[in-house]
Amino acid sequence: MTTASIPRHARPPAVRRRSRLAFAWGLVRLAAFIVFRPSAPLPSGWLNVRVPDAPRGMRLALLDQAAAAYRTTVAKRFGCVAAVRHFGPVTVEAHVKDEDYSAQLAGMAGSGAVA
Repeated sequence: MTTASIPRHARPPAVRRRSRLAFAWGLVRLAAFIVFRPSAPLPSGWLNVRVPDAPRGMRLALLDQAAAAYRTTVAKRFGCVAAVRHFGPVTVEAHVKDEDYSAQLAGMAGSGAVA
């Protein structure tokens, strides 16, 4: 009789990478749906490229890689550093929040700048 050191139910699920073709096909299907159903409200047009959780230096390096891949630059905005690229009304964005993002929002709320 053999035993496993980690029970089968405790193993993390296998992560399957998303296929570029499947993602593009999903966008095509969404486009056809929007064109042929004029009563459907339009999505916001913002797509987010996720920067994985990691130490801040690594997150900024991954953000730089995303910016280079989308042929754009990294710009500092209030509360975050972002790489943004516009494709007509569709915007692709990757961002990393500042360490003190919550404190900045609280400061704005206290000053009456945020409603």
